[in-house]
Amino acid sequence: MCDLFGVSFLSFLLVLANGALYEVARFLRSRTAPRGTAPGDSPEQSRVRPLRRLIGIASPSETAAVETNGERARSLLAPLATLSALLVAVLGYGLVRLDQVERVEAAAETLRLGVVEPEIPIFEEQLKSFPKEESPLSVLKWNTLSLQAASARLVETENPDLLVWPESTYFPALSVYARRTEADFVTLEGRRVVLHREGASPTAFEAAEPLLAVATRGDGRTFVVGRKGTVYAVTPQGLTREAAPVATDLGAAWYGCTDVPAYLDTPEDQCLPMAAGDSGTLLARSKDGWVKLETGSTADLLVLAGFSAGKYVAAGRGEILAGNVTKGVIARSATPGVVWAAAAARGPTAILVAESGSIARVTATGEISLSSKKIATDGSIRAVDLLPDGTLLLATSAGLALVGHEPVPRFLHPAAMRSVSCDADGACLALADDGGIFSVTADGEVEPVAGGNPEATHIALLPFSRYYWWLPDDAKKIYKATAPVPREPRYPDAVIADLGQPERTVNAVQRGFDTPILFGATSGRVFEIEDPNSLRNIRYNSAFVADRDGRVLGRYDKQYLLAFGEYIPLGDWFPILYEWSPESGRFLPGPASEPLDFEGHRLGVLICYEDIIPGHTNSVAAAGAHALVNLSNDAWFGKTKEAWQHFVLAAFRAVEQRLPLVRATTTGISGFVSATGEIRYMTDPEGAETFVVDLPLLEDSWTVYRAGGRHFPWVLGLLLAGLAVAILRKRQVR
Repeated sequence: MCDLFGVSFLSFLLVLANGALYEVARFLRSRTAPRGTAPGDSPEQSRVRPLRRLIGIASPSETAAVETNGERARSLLAPLATLSALLVAVLGYGLVRLDQVERVEAAAETLRLGVVEPEIPIFEEQLKSFPKEESPLSVLKWNTLSLQAASARLVETENPDLLVWPESTYFPALSVYARRTEADFVTLEGRRVVLHREGASPTAFEAAEPLLAVATRGDGRTFVVGRKGTVYAVTPQGLTREAAPVATDLGAAWYGCTDVPAYLDTPEDQCLPMAAGDSGTLLARSKDGWVKLETGSTADLLVLAGFSAGKYVAAGRGEILAGNVTKGVIARSATPGVVWAAAAARGPTAILVAESGSIARVTATGEISLSSKKIATDGSIRAVDLLPDGTLLLATSAGLALVGHEPVPRFLHPAAMRSVSCDADGACLALADDGGIFSVTADGEVEPVAGGNPEATHIALLPFSRYYWWLPDDAKKIYKATAPVPREPRYPDAVIADLGQPERTVNAVQRGFDTPILFGATSGRVFEIEDPNSLRNIRYNSAFVADRDGRVLGRYDKQYLLAFGEYIPLGDWFPILYEWSPESGRFLPGPASEPLDFEGHRLGVLICYEDIIPGHTNSVAAAGAHALVNLSNDAWFGKTKEAWQHFVLAAFRAVEQRLPLVRATTTGISGFVSATGEIRYMTDPEGAETFVVDLPLLEDSWTVYRAGGRHFPWVLGLLLAGLAVAILRKRQVR
């Protein structure tokens, strides 16, 4: 009956029924007393009072006490009627209402939900079960690996539509890889910069002059150059003109960072954009803006690449330069008659390719070597990029080709190509002369992605950026790893075997599976990298839902934070409180209760103890939720009764809203409660588990409770207050 007036109404019915039972018990007790006695008589009174009545000396009060026995028999009708009415109402309503809800559930569309319960205790307790010399980072990596492996097994055996990870389970070691822009790649089309997103219309921005080159390192690190010293920074909102100290044409661009193979990327303040152009022009952007570097060259520089921030290789018509921003040109090589058309670098080596197929290698230390072999191609070479294994992907006027250790191309596609771009995992895009865009895998499979503009001249994939500690709160796409995951990982063997994997792979959410996922994580902004607990950092207890490609479909932030656990009351006014309680978190509450949309299904997400707050759950349901999903972390309480209590208290939310509820917890108890309140599945309090449930999606769910019945306690309180006032006034009159 909680879908009428909530748990308070259920408590009211229990009290009312017990009050009626008490009246019945009181009457039955009075029937067992000797005739002429009153309830509560002592043994002496019970023996003397009938005798006093017999001889006619009983007092009026004693006579009244005996007469009340008959009156009490008549007054029993009220509690009996109350009990009967309650039984009929509760059972009758239940028979009718539960049948209605069960039929609606049976006819509803379902979402196959796979829940992963990893059995991860609080981190301090978990460390105690590992060797003392073990690194905390290894333990974090093991947690992520366990989640990845369990998810991959569940996907393989049960094929769910959506995976669910509990609250705060995605806690990677030090860093995560994500994109804060929706675009997947960028193209240059004359004066236009076009941002492309798979499945959506492209966004274009217009520049004042024709554009000739683009360089990107991901979020906030994309710029384009063009005629007459044109330089623009590219943002999702548009182009920002940057002043350049030259008026010559700039035909090459590069964004250098302090690359670490395991990390791939570094923070923006450790990166350096550079540009090159006609008459030996070489530019670098300092904190004060773009500055011109001395090269001692008059050759037109057509290509630019590098090894890390400030270490570059530039080439063009008849000359190759290798240098360092701080030291200048450290090596040069004259190549008369050779026009260098393309350059790419991975690790300590850069590859230069000429239009004619000539090859040059340049190291980070400035060693320049020309190969005696040429790439044999019928057409001219226009662009090049490197795959992780060192294979070259060439865009030529004769088609798209791969070149391994021997300079013999393997043509993949016959269409003339203008530009290519590859990411760190070897996925590439190619731009054809007619504007067509093709995807290219490391093994040479070519598939058309989209038609395009024949005016397009350059293409660049937007890479993932590295973020420290937690996901950015405005992440649009999360890195998805292609590397497999051990089916049955063991510690420490699996972690040791993973040491050869890049950090982005180890810390990926989706690895070994491509099923969409709803997972709990910390999100926000990190301003103090060295001190994640700094009050300058912004943190939310969040739930993300991502599609099979890692694209973020929505995010929900916990609104009801746990005092002293997730924040300290008045802590923003008195920061010293956080110094006194260093283990207390400093999270911010989320802004809204909107359900997360997944393929047209609206999932009402509740984090932690939000599922035992009726008013909050009502707001989520009223916003249009089709089902309720709780992500919780009960590990703080250990193996106590709290996990059971939390589960059964949460079950009432399903009844009040007539919406099914799925709970995913870091340690037991996870489970599934139907819209009728029936507990259909519960995990064991001990051990890691996974399970799958076909979750009914009730789109037209409506309850009296949601419409206003939740105010029953206030109405009852007003009635009781009115009754109290009436009794007091009656006594005053008497």
